[in-house]
Amino acid sequence: MKKRSVSMLAFVSVLCILLSFSSCGRQSKYGQGFRFPLSSEPLQLDPQVATDTASIEILSATMEGLFILDDQEQVVPALAKEYTVSEDGKTYRFTLRPDAHWSDETSLTAEDFVFAWRRVVDPLTHSSHTALFKNIQGASAIIAGKAEPDTLGVKAVDEQTLEVTLIKPDENFLQTLTKLPFVPCSEAFFQKTVGRYGMEPEYVISSGAFVVKTWSHGEYVILEKNEQYYEKEQVLPSRVRYVIKYTEDELALLEDEGLQAAPIKNGQIKKAEKKGMQVIAYEDSLCSLWMNTQEMPLSQRLVLRECLNRETIEESLQKNALKVAAGLTPLATEFNGKSYREQVGEVKEKNTYSLAQCKKIAKGMDTYTLLCSDEEEEVLLAQDILQSWQKQLEVYFRLETLPKDEVKEAVSSGDYTLAICSQMPEGETVADALSVFTSKSNQNLAKVTDKEFDAFFKKAEEKGDLQTWKKAEQLVWKICPCVPLTYEARTFAVGKGVDGIKIRPFNGGGGRAIYAFKQATREE
Repeated sequence: MKKRSVSMLAFVSVLCILLSFSSCGRQSKYGQGFRFPLSSEPLQLDPQVATDTASIEILSATMEGLFILDDQEQVVPALAKEYTVSEDGKTYRFTLRPDAHWSDETSLTAEDFVFAWRRVVDPLTHSSHTALFKNIQGASAIIAGKAEPDTLGVKAVDEQTLEVTLIKPDENFLQTLTKLPFVPCSEAFFQKTVGRYGMEPEYVISSGAFVVKTWSHGEYVILEKNEQYYEKEQVLPSRVRYVIKYTEDELALLEDEGLQAAPIKNGQIKKAEKKGMQVIAYEDSLCSLWMNTQEMPLSQRLVLRECLNRETIEESLQKNALKVAAGLTPLATEFNGKSYREQVGEVKEKNTYSLAQCKKIAKGMDTYTLLCSDEEEEVLLAQDILQSWQKQLEVYFRLETLPKDEVKEAVSSGDYTLAICSQMPEGETVADALSVFTSKSNQNLAKVTDKEFDAFFKKAEEKGDLQTWKKAEQLVWKICPCVPLTYEARTFAVGKGVDGIKIRPFNGGGGRAIYAFKQATREE
């Protein structure tokens, strides 16, 4: 077995924090309170089940597993003290910290991980996170209902030693362990809740830096520092309030509600900067022309894509300082820690039809409706698209505008034929970005079903190399579920005098929080 010690990393981390206290004056700022927005009411604070952004935000602050990501997105130890890996790379043995405790003062043990992971793969749990566990021995059979949860390749060797057996080596396994469904669950506490686990503060227990103190449904959630946390001395905030409030003027949340960080509109950037706020932007969304594959045959989809006047549309986008999309993934999508798009370049394919063939196919089209938001920039873009088709194909389509949220709702439910709509994948990897085109994805806005792509996507996940992913993207291009238009940035503002708050793209990405704030400070 190859021994990988993480205790030295933990020591260096603590040392750096202690030095920062003496050099940066943070000691005087210790114990402050912070406020952040929640887009909606948390549905259930159960880390093995939660999928909504609000629940994940709270759970990421209150729960930790074997490893976490630091401010530089590097994997660092949490409840794991050290670990070993077998020579074949399939068996991991983790030693837990001896000072690991739950917030109710009970010891946190290896059995808590065994119970939690078995819960995820158990069909009775109905967890949406089972795919993350499929490389663990026995998981697929359990998920399919062909084996019992206790056959999962994870066991407690003793109270502080957890052993995990994989089907095949995975160099990203430790990073996967930083995701929320892999945190522990106390079986004794879970059973005491009698079906109410995660529904109220008294039915929530914490392994992380904070605990849920108050949950006023529909109004706010208050967290307080977990006094049982193994590094409580390094947690600077004493209290965090999440405000459940939506407003069209996000900047007002920072000004009037006293929030320390919040999303803002692009048009509010200059105003926020003038007020001394830090502005952070991530290009983690992609705006596309979506085509409902249940309503339109492939030939018609290809014709509409090939008869767009790209020059006119690109000029329109560039006038509004928008970046023209070169592929089917957001610009922030990564492969091996680097920009995927920069590594593979633009997706390019030759036209399938001549202009004469396009016109012939267009004659058989219905009078489709193009749906878009009522925002001025998007309406102008939609008009450019319709004019392209009118000029090239002599077809006339209707334009319908709705508030942005209603457009997203219509597209997500499949109640559309053509629509301009933005989408953000669930994580930062190219697998996350392209998974939205798989048949069973709940993010499959085009309702596309293609067995060839589904099979190739699985192959790409197994091989994991750049060229295979590039071919997978080209396959999506051929079945034409959408036409990528522009990269979109989501913008956040951090209040004046606030330091130490980490904001992550892709809504945290794969079951992580948008905001990380264990080292947050602010001026009085």
